[in-house]
Amino acid sequence: MEINNQFTFSAYKLQDYLDCERRFELKYLLKQQWPAIQSEPIHELEQQMQFGQQFHLFAQQFFSNIPTEEIQKQVDNETLSFWWGNFVPFAKSLLTKEYFAERKIGIKLSNTRFIAILDLLVIDKKNTYTIIDWKTNKKKPSSQQIKNSIQSRLYPLVLFLSENERISPNKISPDQIEMIYWFANFPDKMETFKYSNYQFEEDLSFFQEIIQKISLKKTGEFLKTTRTLLCKYCQYRSLCERGTTPGSLDNPEDEIWNEEILDIDFSQIGEVEF
Repeated sequence: MEINNQFTFSAYKLQDYLDCERRFELKYLLKQQWPAIQSEPIHELEQQMQFGQQFHLFAQQFFSNIPTEEIQKQVDNETLSFWWGNFVPFAKSLLTKEYFAERKIGIKLSNTRFIAILDLLVIDKKNTYTIIDWKTNKKKPSSQQIKNSIQSRLYPLVLFLSENERISPNKISPDQIEMIYWFANFPDKMETFKYSNYQFEEDLSFFQEIIQKISLKKTGEFLKTTRTLLCKYCQYRSLCERGTTPGSLDNPEDEIWNEEILDIDFSQIGEVEF
């Protein structure tokens, strides 16, 4: 299927493709309307989405030099208060470094557009580039889940390629990049991943292969996932005859990253041209 030259790949779109090719086709290529609720209870789902969006906004405001006291006035519930109380000490420890909140980065790879919007990019005196991503998961995913996620592979790659396309004598190497996931519910359990030249080469081939596979598929050739557990949290499950009852966010047997289930695609808010 020919991808429109205006089509932009993000971590969320690519994760959808890897989770289920058919969902990717329905959602992004055919633009099929959602016929089903993602999960139960719907009120809790909406609330989690709203809280997550608010927290990301607070973090952006903090690193835009809005006084902490002014942001605090917007914190109006127990969940946000807990997250904010965990966030402030960690965030203040970064203020002595050079930082950029909501850093938008775009590249072209194999003539295909990719975008990443980093919650925070920190550059220290040693020229280490640290991507920090805020997560509001109810349960913390495993280190392996995070490491294998598309976001962990795409963001460092996009940052590296973008920085080295600049007209500047100071080119960076992959080993100058690291990515940190900071969890609002688990502030002492950050996950840090160091990038490397080996990982860059692996990721470059990985994404080039995905682009090629998608471009060669025709309508109807995008396969349904064999991981039927994911179908319980997919809006298109009725179209695929994969059941009509949505999954529960609190099901302990469902080892899925909650933010992937919720599909809170913060990176698609205000997507920019590049």
